[in-house]
Amino acid sequence: MAKQRTPIPYARELAACICDRLADGESLRKICEDSAMPDRSTLRCWESEIQEFRTMLDSARQYQADTHFDNILRIAMEIPEAPSEASSTEVSAYRAHLAVAAFQIDTLKWVASRLDPKRYSDRASARRPERESIDSAALLVADIRSGNPDALPELSEDLPSPLA
Repeated sequence: MAKQRTPIPYARELAACICDRLADGESLRKICEDSAMPDRSTLRCWESEIQEFRTMLDSARQYQADTHFDNILRIAMEIPEAPSEASSTEVSAYRAHLAVAAFQIDTLKWVASRLDPKRYSDRASARRPERESIDSAALLVADIRSGNPDALPELSEDLPSPLA
């Protein structure tokens, strides 16, 4: 068991630093491992006793959900193109990479939905069609990069040519 540190008195600047790191996607556990930061029990005390800190944490967690969503898009965009004329070893490695990316995306989606359920839960997607289109766009990018020819949408004859 880790040695408990001496509690640090609440300071707005320190609280802001903690919340900035949290908003940037770092976990409270990881922040508290930093010897310059208060331990987890001190943060629990601050959260239960200091309204200002509770408000700051709530806001930071919403920004953290946005950071996780940004990471979802980054992961989807960084999926390499499917290898053409690849050996079975290369295809297996590519499929493993896709599986890891899918796991990371699913995990970040789950966390974002818990941090800010009004904006990132499945129910929010049902209420807000643009969320669904964002999820669809991320999947489409992954499909296209995987080399799936069926992923490309059919172009309508009614659309003007981009060259016109």
